[in-house]
Parts: sequence; structure tokens; C-alpha cells
Amino acid sequence: MNDPGVTPSESSLDGLIASIDRQTDEGAAMAWCLESIKDIQGTIRAVDAKIGILLAALAFPLKDVAERYISAHSTGISIGSVIFTLAIVSYGLGILLSVLTLGGIGGSHYHATGSDHFNTFYAAGLFRLNFMDALFRRKEVRSTMSVEKFVDEIPKTCERMLLDLASEMMQLAYIRDLKILRQRYAFLFTGIAFLLGFVGFALTKG
Repeated sequence: MNDPGVTPSESSLDGLIASIDRQTDEGAAMAWCLESIKDIQGTIRAVDAKIGILLAALAFPLKDVAERYISAHSTGISIGSVIFTLAIVSYGLGILLSVLTLGGIGGSHYHATGSDHFNTFYAAGLFRLNFMDALFRRKEVRSTMSVEKFVDEIPKTCERMLLDLASEMMQLAYIRDLKILRQRYAFLFTGIAFLLGFVGFALTKG
């Protein structure tokens, strides 16, 4: 039942203001999500850049490391050669973690709790590719859904858009955190490798 003190024009105006406020809030939420996604993507690119430099630095002394390893074990097993072996293992772990950090991380949607629907924002899994596709461009590769089906999956409401954006944020956050973790250990093992290598080299020379 309408309030007798409120005219139809006032009621319509209040409804319009409420609708605008709701749209403004939803727009602000989506803008916040997009900015967060860009920030996470920027962090991921920064991690990849630093790891790329580390991997290049680790690749340079490979020949020298191999020669020193052979030289350290040429006179038999000693404390110095054991420490130098540990340095080689740590060096190898540093390289491995660097490569893993730069490598692609697929299936991140499995780690976002509640993200069980197809996310049109990222559209992961739209094409099923294999090793042959890495070598050749095959004409028989087709999308897993039609254009019409994809259009149906595109969110039509602000609530669904926010769900897709939130899902994308969570998936990117997992990728970022995993890359940062691998980066941290890559630098840690690299530092340990250089420390042990210096000690092992000093002992074998002594």
C-alpha cells in the first residue's frame, strides 16, 4: 500500500536515485576488481623479469662449474669435494626453480574455491591444444564451444560480472603467490650455492 504522503513522482524519483546508487556501487566494485587484476598482473611480470635475469646469470658459469666439480673430485672424496657437491645441488635447484617460475601455470581455477563455472573473462580451456600444436598450426583445432554458446556464457548482470572478476582475481593471486614463492627459493638456493661453492673451493685449494 502506497504512503498517502508520498506522490507518485516522488516515489519514482526515490527509486531512480536508489537505482543509480546501486549501479554506482556495482561499477565501483568492478573498477576495483579490474585495478586489482592489473596490479597482480604487474607483480607477476616483475617477478618474471627478475627471474629471467637470475636465470641468465646462472647460465653463464655452467662450464666453469662443471670443470671445478670434476677437478674437486679428481683427487678423491674430501670435505671440500662434499661441500662443493652440495653447492652443485643447490645451484641446480636454483636453476630448476627459476625455470619453474618462468614456466606457465595452468589449471589455476582448481585452486579458487567456488570457481566451478566457465570464466569468460579469461576463457581458459576454450581450445584444447597438445604438443603437436606447439610445433604446427593445425586447421582442425576448434573451440570447445560455439560462438552462440560463448555469448550465452558471457555475464549479463553486474552480479555475475563481479563473480567472474573475483574468480579471475583469485586465480591470478594463486599464480602470483606461487611465482613469488618459487622466486624466493630460487634466490635462496642460489645464494647457498655460491656460499658453499666458495667454501668448497677454498678447502680443495687448501
